[in-house]
Amino acid sequence: MPRKPRFFLPDVPVHVVQRGHSREPVFFEEGDYLTYRHWLIEAARRYDCAVHAYVLMTNHVHILAMPHYKTGISRMMQHVGRRYVPYINHSYGTRGSLWEGRFKASLVHDEEYLLTCMRYIELNPVRANMVNTPGQYRWSSYRANAQGKDDTLITPHSYICAWGKPHPVDWRRTGHCSGRISRMMHSEIFVPPVRQEHRWAMTISRKRSSVN
Repeated sequence: MPRKPRFFLPDVPVHVVQRGHSREPVFFEEGDYLTYRHWLIEAARRYDCAVHAYVLMTNHVHILAMPHYKTGISRMMQHVGRRYVPYINHSYGTRGSLWEGRFKASLVHDEEYLLTCMRYIELNPVRANMVNTPGQYRWSSYRANAQGKDDTLITPHSYICAWGKPHPVDWRRTGHCSGRISRMMHSEIFVPPVRQEHRWAMTISRKRSSVN
């Protein structure tokens, strides 16, 4: 019997984390990352979720997304899982579950924490010693949010764009927000250092309403 979808507040960002079973890898080669991205883009559009930040790590994923309907996040993740898990099993001759239970999700109620959460997500590869700078990692939103590169998966949050040049546009249809503002968001001045930021983010997250 399929699980019932969990409900989230419309137009409130959600930090989603999903880990591989026993923290085993869920991505093995370039094609896996591309395939996951493809279905995430498809799911975000189908279920009207705006993805503001993401990182695809070897054994887990972080996604910061804002649903426009209460079932949007659940439907989006379900859509990806129902396609990606069979793809991996077929590609590598494996069987069974790929993920460690259901995804974890925390509401991001305020804009200050939104910025911290975005930076925490995009700095994951640096903290894992996979790269020296976040821009060197291909499978994250850093290049879109901090360098203004095109990424069809990303919809910039209106709060971030409001810091830049005023422009009454629909960011779901158009490009990225001000590169100057994005660079400032990722600067050491704007947000506390990584370790301090991590503790701050986890403290705030524990105070938030978590949906398990």
